[in-house]
Amino acid sequence: APGSKIERSRDLQTLIEDMLAMEMSPDAIAHRLKQEGSCHAISHESIYKWIYGVAYERALYRYLYRRKRRRGRRPCLKAPRERIPDRVSVHERPATVREEFGHWEADTLHFAGRSGAVLTLYERKSKLLLGAKLHSRSSTETIDNLVTILEKLPENALKSITFDNGLEFYNYRLLKEKFGIATYFCDPYSPWQKGGVENANGLLRGRYIPKHFTENDVTATQVQTFMARINHTPRKSLHYLSPMESFLLFSSCSVKLFNFNSACVALRV
Repeated sequence: APGSKIERSRDLQTLIEDMLAMEMSPDAIAHRLKQEGSCHAISHESIYKWIYGVAYERALYRYLYRRKRRRGRRPCLKAPRERIPDRVSVHERPATVREEFGHWEADTLHFAGRSGAVLTLYERKSKLLLGAKLHSRSSTETIDNLVTILEKLPENALKSITFDNGLEFYNYRLLKEKFGIATYFCDPYSPWQKGGVENANGLLRGRYIPKHFTENDVTATQVQTFMARINHTPRKSLHYLSPMESFLLFSSCSVKLFNFNSACVALRV
């Protein structure tokens, strides 16, 4: 917008452009500036508006995950109805989740069209990504697949899961009853509150499952292959271990991997 904080500061414009070139999202940039106590602290929404507004000719959108030339319509920010019963707010989640192993973030990556999705489950400490292809977006299928995944994990890996407010997670209480796992829900329209799984979704979108793909364009086996590639890639943030190696170090039980090239699920032995 004319006269915005970004537009008034060439230093801030340069800083944002440099951080975008480092593959940081507008959300990550905004939070990093805030964490560092920068005088340039701004919101991620201001960055998006600048990218798609007065700075459009710079084509900075090419640095974003989806690289869209036009930004989609923003959701209405009216207070939503309480659609998921007995939800516990993410604000009640203990600070230990930032350092402790066994805390997960869950999401769904929708295919184009009205059916199908990819369930994604991200462990915050090891950065392990698990999931499954869903043929529907029903809560029954989503939770059934979560149960299948969680059943194969060691007990010390089942401390909490953080969800968004999608109705796919309506039956989340089945997880609490079966595993005794704590569950938390993000605020509406606040994806940064589960930023790990959002970044993992960005990798899947950018490398393997573009937004125009329909359910018929990707098989369940391919989904597992894509996740396996991510899980077996060393990360600087993990001291050059892969997420799978990191997960095995933190895990309390011996494990083996099955079907190395197409799966990324740890199994008890």
